[in-house]
Amino acid sequence: MTGRSGTARMKSLRGRVGIRARVLAMALIPSVALLTAGVGVSGYLVRQGVHAQDWADQMGRGAPAGIRLAADLQQERMIAIGKIAGRQPNPAELASRRRAVDADVRAQFEALNVLYPMNPTAMRALADAFGPLAAQLPAVRQRADAATLSADDAYTFYGQFIGLIEMELYSMTQSAPDTATALAEAGSVGLFCAGEAISRAAALLPLAAAKPGLSDTQLAEFNYLTGRFRNQFGTMSAGLPAQFQSRLRTLQATPEYREIAAAERAVILAAARPSDSDSTATKTASSRASWAGSSASGPSDAAAAPISMPTATGWQNAAAEMHRLLGAVYDDQRAYNLDAARHQGDRSANRALTAGAAVAVFGLAAFLLALVLSGRLIRRLQRLRKETLELADVRLPAVMARLRAGEDVDPTDTAGTVATLDYGSDEIGEVADAFNRAQNAAVTAAVTEAKTRDGVQAVFLSIAHRSQIVVHRQLEILEEIEHEIEHPRHLNMLFKLDHLATRERRNAENLIILGGERPGRRWSTPVPLIAVVRGAVGETEEFARVRVVQVPELMIQGGAVTDLVHLLAELVDNATSYSPPESRVQVTGGIVGKGVAVEIEDQGLGMTAEELARANETLANPPDFSVATLSSDSRVGLFVVARLAKANGVAIRLVESDYGGVRAIVIIPTALISTAPAPEATASVPNATESASAAAGRAATSVAAVA
Repeated sequence: MTGRSGTARMKSLRGRVGIRARVLAMALIPSVALLTAGVGVSGYLVRQGVHAQDWADQMGRGAPAGIRLAADLQQERMIAIGKIAGRQPNPAELASRRRAVDADVRAQFEALNVLYPMNPTAMRALADAFGPLAAQLPAVRQRADAATLSADDAYTFYGQFIGLIEMELYSMTQSAPDTATALAEAGSVGLFCAGEAISRAAALLPLAAAKPGLSDTQLAEFNYLTGRFRNQFGTMSAGLPAQFQSRLRTLQATPEYREIAAAERAVILAAARPSDSDSTATKTASSRASWAGSSASGPSDAAAAPISMPTATGWQNAAAEMHRLLGAVYDDQRAYNLDAARHQGDRSANRALTAGAAVAVFGLAAFLLALVLSGRLIRRLQRLRKETLELADVRLPAVMARLRAGEDVDPTDTAGTVATLDYGSDEIGEVADAFNRAQNAAVTAAVTEAKTRDGVQAVFLSIAHRSQIVVHRQLEILEEIEHEIEHPRHLNMLFKLDHLATRERRNAENLIILGGERPGRRWSTPVPLIAVVRGAVGETEEFARVRVVQVPELMIQGGAVTDLVHLLAELVDNATSYSPPESRVQVTGGIVGKGVAVEIEDQGLGMTAEELARANETLANPPDFSVATLSSDSRVGLFVVARLAKANGVAIRLVESDYGGVRAIVIIPTALISTAPAPEATASVPNATESASAAAGRAATSVAAVA
């Protein structure tokens, strides 16, 4: 039940959805899909652009704190390791540097909060690592002031601190909005790492000038740092923009760069002097001297020259200057990258907005185009519907009316019959052409049917007229015989034959009436209504059962007498045929507002409400004569009565009788009532107390007399 009801609802819904809605849906769905896709892509690009701008803004606000902290930590590291190597720092400078580091640490924690949305996982891990190191910073300083902090511990502690800042910069590189920005930012971080490498190497220089000099681990670290510094110049130069590549090449030609290279060779050669007593130390010193000799461009006897603290301080100052120059390049490169990211974000957002607007305009244009096309289609269909209904409701019925009126109609004459629908050669035109074919077929069939019906009517009329001629001749012969025979029994038999011939004449007249013509009998002078009623009763087979109770004394126009006699005779005959043989049929009359009413009431079984409704509809609107119409109802008399009533303006209605039968009410209009006095021949009218047989005989004689 649920499935059937759902199917019914779907069919009902489809029935309510018009063609316009379906066409618009076909255009709207892809337009909305395109618009949605465009908005989605545009939104994604806009988000990418906004992300690039946000990334650049947050990097601009968050990264400088870490860079400042790294620079200050590098300075504090140099001071701390220099103090361990025996170089006394300036107390004011040391205090100022430590205050700067403390401020930078606080700023760094705030910067991590700023950078947190860009890479939450990495920033949370960095914050967790920065906390313990920041907490250890006061203890490390106390140990440095108390001369209990080793060079390796100081180097490691500050290196870990600055290493976290490197991780922070690399983490922000991973969250860059696009690959180009990530690569450029990675190059910038490489500059930072190069600066950190030279800063770490410079921090070890005071240890090289002090006794006992660099340990093997420290020397390996120094070699690694100087090598990393040189390698960064080679790898970074290829990935940086041209202006920054040029600046790096300029840095390689500076005195500071050459002095750093000389310090590197000197430190390695100084560490290569044989001062160890065991063979292993001797081999290590020999390998160092061999490596230094291969990498140094100066004379090999420089290995014998010791490194003084002023010399180490000069080299450290050169490294600090190189670190400053690299920092300047790094700052400019980072600013360049951030500006590029902002511009790229602006371009992406603008392109996204432009593309989104273009997609929206295209989708709207497609929908408006579909709206216009669907409007044209709907107007064509509406015009087709209007013209089709006009053909079906006006033109085609007019053709049918012409056919019923007996006019000749040519089905091929579209100008004279029905118009042809012309809607081009597309699908709508094919529908119009199909309707043209259908209407042509209908007109052709109607013309054929009309011809067939005319032929049938002609046959009916021919047979009816021949029968009428024979019956008239038979009645004339019977009348002659009735005047010559006086024997009562024989005369009664002749009267019965006369009555049967009269009924046969009425049947022939029925065929003539159904064929569309009028019977040949006519009265030229008015006839009393009582004579008309009795004449109708006389034409009924069971006239003896009919009782005429009361009829007004008035005259009926002669031209309507034949039709009224025939009409009333059919109704009386139906009343006697559909009522028990022993029952009576009563005929009464009375004057009413619209004329005179004649009521014929039987005592039969009656009719159902549906049968009464159909009969009254037939009497009010007589159908066209056709074999199919007659075969659907055996009461041919109703068709004849309906035809006669319509031709004379008589109103007839069947109602249920008080006795259970049917009462036929016949309203003869005032137009059929004559004001002329009754002729002498009809002055004597039988009263209601006479027998039905005598009344019928006298009525028939009276009507015949005035014929």
